[in-house]
Amino acid sequence: MINCVHSISCLKLKSQKHKSAVQALFIVGSQLLCSGFNLSTGLSAGALEPPPTAVHNNAAAQNVFVSNLRPMLRTISHQGWEDLGVKTYRIADGRLVSVEPAVAAGNFSAQKSLSSGPADSAASEGGAVSESFSPPVFGNDILILDEFACKAISQKTFKRGSRYITIKAFEFAESEGANAGYDLLRKGSTTVVKRGDGSSEDGDSISFWQDKYLFVLSGSSEDDDESKEVITKFAENLSKIAITHAQPPAVLSRIPVVDRIKGSEKIVMGPLSAAKYYPAPDIAGLSVDSAHSAVVADYQILYPTRERLKLLYIDYGDARFADEVFNTYQARLEQLHPADEIWPEERRVLFKLNKVYLMVQRKPTGRLVVIYGARKARSLMLLAGQIR
Repeated sequence: MINCVHSISCLKLKSQKHKSAVQALFIVGSQLLCSGFNLSTGLSAGALEPPPTAVHNNAAAQNVFVSNLRPMLRTISHQGWEDLGVKTYRIADGRLVSVEPAVAAGNFSAQKSLSSGPADSAASEGGAVSESFSPPVFGNDILILDEFACKAISQKTFKRGSRYITIKAFEFAESEGANAGYDLLRKGSTTVVKRGDGSSEDGDSISFWQDKYLFVLSGSSEDDDESKEVITKFAENLSKIAITHAQPPAVLSRIPVVDRIKGSEKIVMGPLSAAKYYPAPDIAGLSVDSAHSAVVADYQILYPTRERLKLLYIDYGDARFADEVFNTYQARLEQLHPADEIWPEERRVLFKLNKVYLMVQRKPTGRLVVIYGARKARSLMLLAGQIR
């Protein structure tokens, strides 16, 4: 405090006005110091300093984040098609939140929430020109995308007469999330045409993922060759803009290829996606959110009898944790249904639920497999035997 007085007294002020202003600031500072206020931290005496996490959360609360989607979509156009603009969203507390561009390119700050809950996603930002301007995702898909670490969602719409083309673009934290989002939202069947890191299409849409991005492009008119041609050009341009590529998730290479139905693979990254893709009871008991990786796939078995099975493969990366999950899940299932057969040495248990079998088996190196849907128990054993 004495140093402050000395510093002010030594100032060579150009006018009495400047001197009065400095004196006023000095008086305010003195009052704050006397009341126990810390000028460097902004905290009163006795107040708890915010933990580092609290400081981080305060920064996050400003709702400022970086996304490449809006700049990417702004470069997309086609002669004769009116550009109706880009809308960008993020996911917060299970809801879509509309965001607008800040001064710096790629920085966006939140403006308003577009949904009152996961199941209610009606847009409130301006009047809707067409159904293409409704939010890009609805209901439980919003929560699942959040589970996949979706960072931002942008939607751009074009109009020509009564026809519309909509581009829905998604950015994820990692490429695995983009692949999982593709499994969730893609339209049509897998194509042989190389586009991005994986693509599918039907008569009026193209879906593809590339590195950390997912794009779903669709037209409002069926059997519209002109719109489909424009959609194809848009997809090609977006792939060029995205530039970087990624390999499919490694977990896909760890499940059997024989008898697997192509295109049935679904990346699982938490309890919501597990529950959506897999019909096993008490799916939350498998602690999929603690796994390194997980995938669901369908198999068409021809021997010993023709039937369709569904496999859930989970890699926890920890043998002890996998044992704990296996024991806990077996106990939970036994509360609902008595086990049909147990093989303690093989860490395998069989249940019969609604006339079909479900098998849970603990595999080496911290892995667990769950197979469901067989009318003959032997079918489960043969499929599980392919996983070493």
